[in-house]
Amino acid sequence: MPHMRAEERVVYAMLRKECSDCSDDVLESMEEHHAARLILNELQEISPEDERFSAKASALHEMIEHHIKEEEEDIFQDLKKNVSDEKAGEILEKFTQEKARVKKSIH
Repeated sequence: MPHMRAEERVVYAMLRKECSDCSDDVLESMEEHHAARLILNELQEISPEDERFSAKASALHEMIEHHIKEEEEDIFQDLKKNVSDEKAGEILEKFTQEKARVKKSIH
């Protein structure tokens, strides 16, 4: 959850602001995060012995693998095209700080 929240609040927010051509990639990534949160919440509410648990976990795993592949092929490429190395360093720093902040607020 901290990773997804930080990505949305820092990386995706910056791409939406700086890159009008990136909107479709960003919106799709945000919807993938939304779907992952739904499945994670459902997994927390059912027992691992529930016949649906394994299927839900498998679907989540496949969705995350797909999401990572798209990030590497689209989102990260969009970043490289639209921000300087210096700005990329700032984004990484803000992402790391936001991820830590969200992690603290959960615990």
